[in-house]
Amino acid sequence: MDPGTTGLPKGVLREAGGHAVGLNLTITYIFGIRGPGDVIFTASDIGWVVGHSYIVYAPLLAGATTVLFEGKPVGTPDAGTFWRMVEEHRVNTMFTAPTALRAIRVQDPDNTFFEAVARRGGLSTLRTLFLAGERSEPTIVDMYQRLLEKYGADGAACVDNWWSSESGSPMTALSRLPATGKNLRSEAFVKPLPIKAGSAGKPMPGFDVRVVDDDGKEAARGAMGNIVLGIPFAPSGFTTLWNDEDRFWRSYLKRFNGKWLDTGDAGMIDEDGYVHVMSRGMISVLIAFTTRVLTFYEADDIINVAAHRLSTGE
Repeated sequence: MDPGTTGLPKGVLREAGGHAVGLNLTITYIFGIRGPGDVIFTASDIGWVVGHSYIVYAPLLAGATTVLFEGKPVGTPDAGTFWRMVEEHRVNTMFTAPTALRAIRVQDPDNTFFEAVARRGGLSTLRTLFLAGERSEPTIVDMYQRLLEKYGADGAACVDNWWSSESGSPMTALSRLPATGKNLRSEAFVKPLPIKAGSAGKPMPGFDVRVVDDDGKEAARGAMGNIVLGIPFAPSGFTTLWNDEDRFWRSYLKRFNGKWLDTGDAGMIDEDGYVHVMSRGMISVLIAFTTRVLTFYEADDIINVAAHRLSTGE
């Protein structure tokens, strides 16, 4: 594979058991898939960490139905492909990348294809549209939020979440157990937190998300900085790089002397504790797994404009 700008690809190694624990938790409590009868459509490649985690493993752990899709959001044959899939398979949760929705918006700026399916009730089962991969700009989130409120299931929402190959499951998100349903572990009713367009939500269990300056000191709320993670890492997270402990130290821990794990991403945490990821650094590709899961990552979504390195979100 193309090593991108980080040199040789790096093998991200995690424990299969820990990954399963994280996926079993998140498929229910984040993605709102409650078990047999629910349907999740993750519009990703099975090779990407999102794909093998939430097309294959997590739905199987939940006993839910999963949709495997081959094609593009546009041109196969048009910009209504995703919405027809939701209608045909009665999808409850959909997961895709902001880039896919940007491509759809270019081809269908007036949401003609979306509304053609929606007006005949084809999106009435859709409870949540999840986005991840790079920053979801507020205009995308706001637009789909309005559409889902009009045409989706009761309480339907568009939710951004943030994670990486290294984390194995979302580091930030908002839980989407339906507000009208009961928590699977208690009799208490669940009320989802409000959505902030442009934010990737709040830290998820197991992830101690902080923002620090270049000296590793925590930044004030609302101030931009390096997004780092406290140690120990969550069960789904990686434990080292395959056959390269030295590179694991140099790439993730050395910068802050082992106090923080450097995600390579930048952003801020606002006064309400919502995480805003403004610049992405790394994503991953699965190449093999045995009793452990092995993934690779490369530099992502950085472009060079007049000698300035910018993320596509910026």
